[in-house]
Amino acid sequence: MNPLKGIIPALLTACNEDGSICDEGICEIIENGIRCGIGGIFALGSCGEFTAYTLEEKAHILDVIVSQVAGRVPVIAGCGAPTTREVLRLCEMAASHGVDAVAVVTPYYIAPTQEDLYEHYRIISENSPLPILLYNIPPRTGLCITPELLGRLVSLPNIVGIKDSSGDIELFKQYMAYNSDTFQVIMGIDALFLEAFKLGAPAAVSGPANSIPANQVKIYESYVQGDMEAAEQAQNKFLKLKPILGMAPGPTIAKEAANIVGLHAGPPCSPLRRPSGEVWEKLNAVLHSEFSDCFVK
Repeated sequence: MNPLKGIIPALLTACNEDGSICDEGICEIIENGIRCGIGGIFALGSCGEFTAYTLEEKAHILDVIVSQVAGRVPVIAGCGAPTTREVLRLCEMAASHGVDAVAVVTPYYIAPTQEDLYEHYRIISENSPLPILLYNIPPRTGLCITPELLGRLVSLPNIVGIKDSSGDIELFKQYMAYNSDTFQVIMGIDALFLEAFKLGAPAAVSGPANSIPANQVKIYESYVQGDMEAAEQAQNKFLKLKPILGMAPGPTIAKEAANIVGLHAGPPCSPLRRPSGEVWEKLNAVLHSEFSDCFVK
């Protein structure tokens, strides 16, 4: 796989009102992102509601994505699961459906030790048919890949990078010590994108890039073009949306934002529900006032 770069949406899994997967909605979100200059697709992560889908449904989702992308940008498939055996089963499935790499979040719920984590990733690295992006998101898993552990993991075969969604910029700086041509350290928190690019991060994964890809891409493109003023403007513009993102659980705000701008993301998977009342009003207001240029015509 070629090195990742730019803004990579953490793709929403679009749904119909009855909760079934909406292939057309998935394709619509992908096309809107590609038109805006995204650098890849991160499928079946937190925004993709990976915990809600069976193996067969995940295979279908990847088929839809890979077919629509048609090689224009790399596709990374989330293959997170609590057990090593299930991760490997997901990696095999993802490879058979034509993705470019897999992302493997730390095991959740079972609270393994750092040594357990090393063995988990060692076994996966030696058996995965695809390159592996480590995925660190302690707020969701209760587990953090320490810089010391990362120093051991970078030498394992097939491990090509880490997506850090810890929100801890000091931890990210320690991770960046391992950033190289063969191991990429990628930011997963939108509020820290510009700071990460200044530190040398090559790419960032973004949930809001489903609904406002043009703004998130502008942060990256302006930075690499040396237009720091434009990069800061786009980053600060996003920060006006940030307070609303935490007003509802999971991907509910990301999905509703996509719906509001004219895409068809649909509802979140049950038991989550669409935002309503004051939360919806605030989201709708900030999207119309600050991101009208991101609405799908």
